Amino acid sequence: MRACVNARGIVKTVRGQYDLLGRRFIVTEGQFDFPGRKNVNIPIKLEALYEYRTTSRDRRFLVLKVSGDLQNPVIKFYE
Repeated sequence: MRACVNARGIVKTVRGQYDLLGRRFIVTEGQFDFPGRKNVNIPIKLEALYEYRTTSRDRRFLVLKVSGDLQNPVIKFYE
């Protein structure tokens, strides 16, 4: 069985979640663009939220944003 190496199109996430280091992040936006060429460094766009409580029980969100491409991702965190 061969893998498809000339994938073309855009993959958008509608909803989802992932677990990282024991924390659950909820995906709010995601997009991967496959231009249809071999060995392409595809652009990525991903945003996810992590909800937590402060010591005073206030509800807060940590936002994770990933942009750039697969070889050079830019990862940022915001509160």
